[in-house]
Amino acid sequence: MKAVRPILITAAAATSLSAFAQQYQLLDLGTLGGDESFASGVNDAGQITGSAKVASGVSGQTHAFLYYNGVMKDLGTLGGIASRGDDINASGEITGSAAISGGYGTQEHAFLYTGGLMHDLGTLGGIWSAGYAINDSGTVVGMADRGDGVTHPFRYLNGVMQDIGNWTGSRSTAMAINTSGQIAGYYDVGGINHLFVYTNGTVQDLGALNSYSTNSTAMNDSGEITGWYENPHSHDHGFVFKNGALQDMGFAAGDYSIGNDINASGVIVGDHYPNGQSKGVVYENGVITDLDSLIDPANELKPYVSIRESRSVITPFS
Repeated sequence: MKAVRPILITAAAATSLSAFAQQYQLLDLGTLGGDESFASGVNDAGQITGSAKVASGVSGQTHAFLYYNGVMKDLGTLGGIASRGDDINASGEITGSAAISGGYGTQEHAFLYTGGLMHDLGTLGGIWSAGYAINDSGTVVGMADRGDGVTHPFRYLNGVMQDIGNWTGSRSTAMAINTSGQIAGYYDVGGINHLFVYTNGTVQDLGALNSYSTNSTAMNDSGEITGWYENPHSHDHGFVFKNGALQDMGFAAGDYSIGNDINASGVIVGDHYPNGQSKGVVYENGVITDLDSLIDPANELKPYVSIRESRSVITPFS
C-alpha cells in the first residue's frame, strides 16, 4: 500500500471559480516519521494542522502536527499515544483531541494548542471530549460526555467548557463556529440528525434534508453551512444550507459525496467517489468542478485528491 500524505496547493485562497481557472502545483507536506499523514485545517498564513504517524506500520500511533514554512512540528499528546489536530485559527491556535492514557477508544480529551503548549480542556463530567473547530477569538467547540450516556455540544471560552444544551436528551455535537460566535452542529431527533445553529443562547433547528439524517462539517461568517446527508436509498450526498434552505449539491444519484468546508464567498470544497475513486471538487452556485482539471498535468503527484479545507489543503489517495 502506498503512503498517504497531505499536500498543499501553493496558489490557493481563490474566492471564485473564475480564479480556479489556473493550474496548481502541489507540495507534499511529509510525515512525522511514519508512512501516513492527513491534513484537516489551514489558515490564511499557510499554517496547517492534521495528524501523522510517528513511525511506519505502528497502528494508532498518530500525533497532531503544525506545519509551517516547510517544517512539520509534532504537537505530542496529553499522556497517551495518539492525538489529532482538527482546526486552526488565524493566530495558529489549534484544537483537536488527544488520548490522556492509552490510545483512541480509551480516554481522550479535547485540547487547545496555544503558546507552544497543548492544554487539556477536560470534559463535561464524563470521560471524553473532542474539539472540532476554533474561531479567530480562540473559542473552541466540539462534543463531550457528561456521564449520562449521550454527547453534548460544548463551547470552550475564557478557560471554561460550557454545555450549550442537549435539546432532545439524545446525542448532539457542535462542528463549526464562525467569527461572530455562531455555532453549527447536528442533534438526534427521533433517530434522524437535524442541523442546528446556536446564536447567543438560542438554538434554531434547520431540519433534515429530505427527512434523512443531515450532518454539518463547516459554516462561514454568513451562516452558510455544508456537510452531507444520509440517503438510505442511494448514497451520502453533499449539501449546502443557504438562503434559509437545505439544498443537495447535485452529484449523481449513485455517487458518494460530501461538502468539507465553505469559505466567505460560499465556495465549497469536498469529495466525491465516482467509480469508487476519491476525487476533490470545488462547488459554486450549483456548478461542480473536478479538482483534477485544475492541477498541472506535469506535476509528479497523481491528481486523485480529496479536499479537506477551503483554501489550501488537499489529501492525495493512490
